[in-house]
Amino acid sequence: IEGTDYVLIEFESDASYEFISDAVYEFTIRGFRPIIAHIDKYRSIWCSEENIEQLRSDGAYIQITGSTLVGKYGKTMKKSMRKLVKRGYIDFIGSDGHSPERRKPLLKRSYKVVNRICSKSEAERIFAENPKAMLSGEAVKKREPRSLVWGVLYSLKLSPIVIITALIIGVMIYYFLGS
Repeated sequence: IEGTDYVLIEFESDASYEFISDAVYEFTIRGFRPIIAHIDKYRSIWCSEENIEQLRSDGAYIQITGSTLVGKYGKTMKKSMRKLVKRGYIDFIGSDGHSPERRKPLLKRSYKVVNRICSKSEAERIFAENPKAMLSGEAVKKREPRSLVWGVLYSLKLSPIVIITALIIGVMIYYFLGS
């Protein structure tokens, strides 16, 4: 990206995880901060949270196509991408919109999905704060991955006090009924 050390990288859809991982390594050792575009196109990545975690640990940022969140590419893709957003693996959401008629951007709808399944602050991080930081050459905020249980609780938008209270009540019921 002009004026920054960020670079948007895209691969053939059948690229292997090893090929993508090697590319991330080559970019990072040269001082670039790679953003892997459209991971929804690379089955070798989106089907494995372990692969995503490793790429992020190696310095890559992860971007998905917004239209995947609204079901444009089927239920499986929609469910998978929403899970990755809930878990905190996604750093950017792009449009991949090449024209208003063909491959419409759908970013407004995608933003609403993230806001609904996560939170407004998470939607703002992915759609506004991170792109702004990237274009300014500043550090992009990576979210630490959440456990699946935490991702579900987070998506319910329950306050931490409610969650802790529910856990304490659950432990007490288990203790009294289990003994």
